[in-house]
Amino acid sequence: MPTNEEVYNSIKEILIEALACDDDEISEGATLVGDLGAESIDFLDIVFNLEQNFSIDIDRSELFPEDILTNEEYVQDGVVSEAGLTALGKRMPFMDLSTFSNDPRIADFGNLMTVGDLCKFVVNKTSSAEEAPADEAPADTSFADEAPADEAPADEAPADEAPADTSFAEEDE
Repeated sequence: MPTNEEVYNSIKEILIEALACDDDEISEGATLVGDLGAESIDFLDIVFNLEQNFSIDIDRSELFPEDILTNEEYVQDGVVSEAGLTALGKRMPFMDLSTFSNDPRIADFGNLMTVGDLCKFVVNKTSSAEEAPADEAPADTSFADEAPADEAPADEAPADEAPADTSFAEEDE
């Protein structure tokens, strides 16, 4: 299973290639659509490369929940209902929907996914494919506030112990 840093670096390279953006434009908090300019055609390339690089299968509905966002049970007058927010949270546990929940206009949903969300998604997919049953949550993939530990690389941690660093990107500042 790749480390969080390996996942982040691979995704960063995929995004640089697919979106023709600069290295310094990509951060965990950068939104794919708003900050990096991703369009629907770009997502085909991104998903293909994620599948190839990480040996995972990505169902379209995992990243693009059109069936929820176009369902009258979940959306009324362009606003996602509580039931819709719950459905989105279950479908996309790797995304932080808290800000969207405050003003859940369907028009704003496309600009939510960040690079960090994509990293969490890939970590969840790779760990569930290798370790956990499909309905079980994988190991903690939360971000750490501190810089990565310099003492030992994550791949040298004992097998029964998770590495201390759970951040995806090295802090540059």
